[in-house]
Amino acid sequence: MNPSPDPLAAAAAPLRLVLADDHALVLAALRHLLAARPGWKVLAEAHDVTSLLALPELALADVILLDLNLPGPPEAERGHGELQGLRALPALRQRSPARVLVLSMHDDSAIVMRALHLGAHGFVTKGSPGQRLFEAIDAVRQGHTYVDPTLLGAAPAPARPVAPPPATDAGAPPAPSEQERQVGMLLLAGLTQKAIAHRLGVSAQTVHTYKKRLREKLGARNDVELLQRLAALLG
Repeated sequence: MNPSPDPLAAAAAPLRLVLADDHALVLAALRHLLAARPGWKVLAEAHDVTSLLALPELALADVILLDLNLPGPPEAERGHGELQGLRALPALRQRSPARVLVLSMHDDSAIVMRALHLGAHGFVTKGSPGQRLFEAIDAVRQGHTYVDPTLLGAAPAPARPVAPPPATDAGAPPAPSEQERQVGMLLLAGLTQKAIAHRLGVSAQTVHTYKKRLREKLGARNDVELLQRLAALLG
C-alpha cells in the first residue's frame, strides 16, 4: 500500500505555475512575489484568453493563477455579459491537469460560486496579503478547495476539504423539494436571487426562503459551500 501524501512535503516540493492577467504590472508583481518561494517557477504568462488556452505549458503546470477580467476573443466579447475568465474555465480544465486558483478583484459571492462551479479550485481577492496567496496556492496544490476567508466573513483559517452534508436518521442527506431543486439549479447557473425570482415567477423573498432551506438541508455554512453541495447533488 502506498503511503498517504505528506502535506508538508508537498508544500516544499517544486511547483510550476502559469500566470494569466491582462495587466503587465500585476504579472510583474506576481513574478516578484512568487520568486520568494524556493522551488516555485513561473513557466509562462498570458494576457488574454486566446493566448492562455494556446500555451503548451498548460500540460506541465501544477497551478494556474487566473484573472477573471482577461479579454476574450472578439466574437465572445460581443453581446455577452459574463466575465471571459469565467467562460474560459471549462476549456482550461480540459487542456490542463493543473489546479486553477482565481486571483480577482471581484468579491461578489455569485461570481465566486460560479467560478467554483465551472471548475476553479480556489478563489482569492487581489487585495489579499501575499501570505494568503501562498496559503491558497499550497492548499489547492494539495487537493483542497480554498476560498479567501474575507469572502466567507470569517477570520483566516487553514484550508480543509468541505465536510459532507449532515445525514438523517436513515443515513442519507435530507432531500430538497422540487422547488428547492429548481432554485438550486439556477444558483448553479450563476443567476442572482432577483433573476431567479423573475424566471420562476415568484417573489425574491420566496427564493430567499428556498435558498435558506437548501443551506439548512445540505449543511452549508455559506454561499460558497452551498454551491459545492449543489454541484455534488445536482451536477
